[in-house]
Amino acid sequence: MRLVVCDTSPLIFLSVAKQLRLLTLLFDEVWVPEAVLTEIEEGIKVGYPAVEFAQQLPDYQVMPDATPLPAWLARDLGVGELAVMSIARDVEDQRVRGEIVALLDDQLARRVAASAGLTVWGTLRVILEGKKAGHLSEVQPTLEKMRDAGMHLAPKLIARVLALAGE
Repeated sequence: MRLVVCDTSPLIFLSVAKQLRLLTLLFDEVWVPEAVLTEIEEGIKVGYPAVEFAQQLPDYQVMPDATPLPAWLARDLGVGELAVMSIARDVEDQRVRGEIVALLDDQLARRVAASAGLTVWGTLRVILEGKKAGHLSEVQPTLEKMRDAGMHLAPKLIARVLALAGE
């Protein structure tokens, strides 16, 4: 069983690129914390792109807040990132089998999650895994859509992702 717990930015950028479906193709379960939905709703009010869950991601579960993380983990992280890590940690503690992935893009959040022993993916890993599994024919158009929507992608990073994708 593969489970992914999603943060705000991956959902926004996958939605903008019309690739949210990759989550349901790559994972058996897609969980979205309530805190992340709140961040998305607040972001839409100030001009962030709308996330089209109903059309692109029909099979996701909204997860209530989990056990709070220790204070040393909570430093300088957003509410959504903390919720993702907290839920992933709680689920990992309860499950013996299966892979639980925390889907995070923020560098600090990724480092903290990894230091807490969580498996961490970012949006670009979802895109690469989607191509590897045959769900995408090429990644470049997806990268361009995400960059145009405001995802910070350095030219070297784009070149690396394209090389990994064989493009």
